[in-house]
Amino acid sequence: MAPLDVQQYDYIVLGGGSGGSGSGRRAAGWYGAKTLIVESGRSGAVFLKKMTWNFASITEALDAGRHYGYDIPEKISVNYRHFKELRDATVKRLNGIYERNWGNEGIDLTHGRARFVEPKVIEVELPDGTKTRYTAPHILIATGGRPLLPPVKGAEHGITSDGFFEIEELPPKVAVVGAGYIAVELAGVMATVGVETHMLIRGNTFLRKFDTMIQDTMTERYEAVGVKIHKQHPGIKEVQLLRDGKGKDKLLKLICNDGTEMEVNELLWAIGRAPEIEDLNLEIPGVTLNKGNHIAVDEYQNTNVEGIYALGDVTGHAELTP
Repeated sequence: MAPLDVQQYDYIVLGGGSGGSGSGRRAAGWYGAKTLIVESGRSGAVFLKKMTWNFASITEALDAGRHYGYDIPEKISVNYRHFKELRDATVKRLNGIYERNWGNEGIDLTHGRARFVEPKVIEVELPDGTKTRYTAPHILIATGGRPLLPPVKGAEHGITSDGFFEIEELPPKVAVVGAGYIAVELAGVMATVGVETHMLIRGNTFLRKFDTMIQDTMTERYEAVGVKIHKQHPGIKEVQLLRDGKGKDKLLKLICNDGTEMEVNELLWAIGRAPEIEDLNLEIPGVTLNKGNHIAVDEYQNTNVEGIYALGDVTGHAELTP
């Protein structure tokens, strides 16, 4: 087989999320760099958590309206499927805006999965299997992260934050495993719209990376609004699928390490994220990873390899997702 031709750029960005997009647009628009963005998923990688949170905040506004004298029925149904369709359409529109902005800046875009084949050469495999190679003196790795599943039997019967945004019907009862900002945000959304929400946490408070005052205040506030927080939880040993389906039709049994059991309609794993670096072949350029398996960078986003940079979730510093 003849060797692949290598296309030359000034700057290659791996990942078209918020970090990669911003860097690529500055390189092309401010400095005139011939720029390529390689994206394996949706352009912009937009997850509308703000729109989801606003959806939930309407419930709080309705409760406040009753206090101020508005004659609002106590029980109001929610068509969550309609909201998801609206949110998905908005995401699609924003994906298109990202691509148009890139085009206006003169940025080239290719959809596929990239890997290093030489220290400054990447190979991109398109969905149809076609492979193309590109090179640049400057390469940014901004491939983001992916949510983790624990090594628990039946863990796949639950969902991660990615799966949360695919829900079409709200589950009547949900268990959220995790104590970080993703777990707290999504638990808050579901509790606000009427889902019986249980948070299973290892300690006595959540948001352990935040100030103690924030941890205590948020934990107390969540308990006050009805979130059932299971503190010092022993962890889940097994997840059994009792009934498959969506919303109320799905039923899971959680078997905990202390022998207790819980039945829920959905289980959300929010136990952390891993950097999307598995297929990049970072050993070829020799990029160093830190103890958390994230790409090690300095305060200017430089890796240990000259001309290769990283930012966002892939570094474990400024987390930009979801």
